[in-house]
Amino acid sequence: MKKILLMSSVVSLFIGTINAQTAQTSPSVRAKEKVSEITRLGGVEPQQIGKINNLFIDFYSKQDELRTNIKVLGPKEFDAQMAELKTKHNAALKEVLTTEQVEKFEASQKAKELNKRNVPGNPNN
Repeated sequence: MKKILLMSSVVSLFIGTINAQTAQTSPSVRAKEKVSEITRLGGVEPQQIGKINNLFIDFYSKQDELRTNIKVLGPKEFDAQMAELKTKHNAALKEVLTTEQVEKFEASQKAKELNKRNVPGNPNN
């Protein structure tokens, strides 16, 4: 009986860990994080914050919707639609941000990507 109870506890813990790792945060939470990141770069006006937040909420909502349809779309169509979504999002973001803000944001994104690639144990290295 103790073995069964112990095994069920271990299985429950394992399943809970997997669910926690795969659960995504909501688009509004991810948008808020991105707005904070952009704001930390400096020079963002209060009227820009709401627009940036809305752009990212829209982007992440559409991104999540695409990801749920990946099996229906297939990999090539998914990649094409994701690329189009990113292109439109970046263009809309550039309409809200100043040239200097865009440059700072793009530089921070590139630095982030390089850091991800240089992490030991990262399979993308």
